[in-house]
Amino acid sequence: SGLLCDALARWLRIRGEQVLFSTGTDEHGAKVEQAARDAGASSVLEFCDGISGRFKELFQRLNCTNDAFIRTTDAKHKETVAALWQRLERAGFIVEGNHAGWYCQSDEAFLTDKQVVERDGKRVSAESGHPVEWLEESNYVFRLPALQDEVLAWLNTPGALQPTVRRNEIISFLQRNEMRELSVSRPSSRVAWAIPVPENPDQAIYVWLDALTNYLTVAGVRIDSDPSVPVSWRDAGVAKVYHIVGKDIIRFHTVFWPAFLLAAGIEAPNHVIAHAHWTVEGTKMSKSLGNVICPFDLLDEYELDAVRYFLLRHGGLTDDNDYSPAALETRRKDELANTYGNLLGRSLVKSITPEDSWPGAAANTDPAESPLAQKVLVGLADKVNGHFENLEFARGTDAIMVALYEANRMFTNTEPWVARKKLKQGGLSPGEEQVVLEEVSTNMFWILETLRVSSILLQPLIPDAAGRALDALGIPPGERTFAAARAFTTSEQAAARTFLRPKKGAIVLFPRRDD
Repeated sequence: SGLLCDALARWLRIRGEQVLFSTGTDEHGAKVEQAARDAGASSVLEFCDGISGRFKELFQRLNCTNDAFIRTTDAKHKETVAALWQRLERAGFIVEGNHAGWYCQSDEAFLTDKQVVERDGKRVSAESGHPVEWLEESNYVFRLPALQDEVLAWLNTPGALQPTVRRNEIISFLQRNEMRELSVSRPSSRVAWAIPVPENPDQAIYVWLDALTNYLTVAGVRIDSDPSVPVSWRDAGVAKVYHIVGKDIIRFHTVFWPAFLLAAGIEAPNHVIAHAHWTVEGTKMSKSLGNVICPFDLLDEYELDAVRYFLLRHGGLTDDNDYSPAALETRRKDELANTYGNLLGRSLVKSITPEDSWPGAAANTDPAESPLAQKVLVGLADKVNGHFENLEFARGTDAIMVALYEANRMFTNTEPWVARKKLKQGGLSPGEEQVVLEEVSTNMFWILETLRVSSILLQPLIPDAAGRALDALGIPPGERTFAAARAFTTSEQAAARTFLRPKKGAIVLFPRRDD
């Protein structure tokens, strides 16, 4: 989730948009309290400090550009949760009541009879397989049925929940299961590690109401406890809200969360995008099977950009994605090292591009007369944008790789080294020399142009490597935007671009790995 958010945030910034990218850790609940005891921690907070710190370190290792890292144990967040609770209560959506039902501590959720099945003589959640227990408690309930029509209307808004298969799943779930009042508190005697209900410390706020409110906290939305006072994301300068989540928690984000917001008079998210999970060589990750992949180990073995590229390139939203070392190595070698890096390295050696600037003066820079431009560059940026803004990084990268494949094919077929050798050896008439120079200059111009556009578009996936490629191509920071990727380089721009390359040898973005 964090890496997808980072890639989207980077892409939106490349488009020139202001972005507030937040991630963090949900730290309350009986499950966390039990885990702290099992770990022998001196306190639950100390346990959470360690887990939260580890996640923060991982996001830093992944070169995530998050503007905020929120912990639900933060004091400011507790204030926001309390204010939202009071607003909902005063609006009549939270009332005291009694709740009886199946409770899954692992999922932090009450379940209906339809959501519980018996397996091996034990009752478990039909969805997650985690054990459940029957609970009867006096607590507070949220009047979820009163929001059913509004939630369904929001779900039917184009783009509200993506991909379509997830949207259909949630709508089908709501059609099969009538909304029931939702327990939004637990007795503090049973869940001590939680935010207390305002003015009733004997009750603890439901962990998901607490956790989901983090988005309002981070955005700086001021929650007035008086429901007659308007509250909006827009007041905090937020024009559009994206939530990127795993498919296992979409019910909380697309039923409960919009209901809480709508009840409070706040706009529901513009987009909730749910991604699929990862398997390992066709098998679900499991501690008992010993096949859990540690991301820190992966980052120790491979370059950061290779890991980022594989996870974003190979991953997807609809179907679970399979990890294997062989698959990662193949993507790295075939696409990053050979198709992309090798083309850049070959193109910038002095024997191919002897001048220190782009071959603009002798080249035909008219895209209408370039078969390569017409085949793969015209409309490429817009096509990629259409995929990236919907988190379809695999499909967007497909289009980029097609462009790079074609540029490689042009390099091989036109043999620029042969033309350069002819020009160096001399013996050509002025007319012949002009023809050869114009041909090799034009071919190399459009190969470099393909590398320029591709590198701009690849920045969200491989920011370091793409940045080094753009440096080598002489592209200044201000010309690494989506708008720049949509425009073609002119002869004047080409002449002003100075290559940054080693004095000897070729640029290597992804070094060869020993087998």
